[in-house]
Amino acid sequence: MVVIPEMLASSHWLDEVDDTAWPPANVADRRGGPRYLAKVVDAWLTWQCPRTREPVATPALILEFSESGAFVVVDEAPDPQCSGWLGLDAPTSPLGVEARVVAVDSTKFGPHVLRLAFTTPCPYPLFKAVVLGRRDQDAPRA
Repeated sequence: MVVIPEMLASSHWLDEVDDTAWPPANVADRRGGPRYLAKVVDAWLTWQCPRTREPVATPALILEFSESGAFVVVDEAPDPQCSGWLGLDAPTSPLGVEARVVAVDSTKFGPHVLRLAFTTPCPYPLFKAVVLGRRDQDAPRA
């Protein structure tokens, strides 16, 4: 239908949008880069329990991923501001990154949603594996 493009073209909010950046940047957004939907979603989150000093590992489901953080779902959540390791394949996987828990959104009967901020820039092999669904061993051999 032609009605929708005509309505958008006549609205004044398009005058304020920088069409070189999509989605438009939100000034209140604190992220260092864009978020992407994860293609590889299975991961592990490992942290040290503050009471027992024992390592705790829980499976994590990555929903969104960026170079500076992630949005994950876990059954067992660490305390807010706790640091840990988000890795693929295994709790101690070298393909991972250190992360700090920024927020924990808990539900009464279900999993916890965590907002993680990486303490260092995300290693590119991890970013490529999660966002593109490709790992270096998946590359064709010459």
